Amino acid sequence: MNTTQCSHCRHALLRADRLEAAIPGLNILSSAYGSVRDETGLCQRHDKFITARSRCADFESKGTPPA
Repeated sequence: MNTTQCSHCRHALLRADRLEAAIPGLNILSSAYGSVRDETGLCQRHDKFITARSRCADFESKGTPPA
């Protein structure tokens, strides 16, 4: 398991309830709970959609305290 993937990053929103809260109106189009979303989430640092397996140089572990 690679722990530098977005699934372990503090900037990643991967839970359906958090995605729906972060993107107003998302549930009008569909639901973040849908199976087509799979592992897609939102990177709050880069403001773009990601997958749980994505990676970038700005990775910060969920256990890393804010700077």
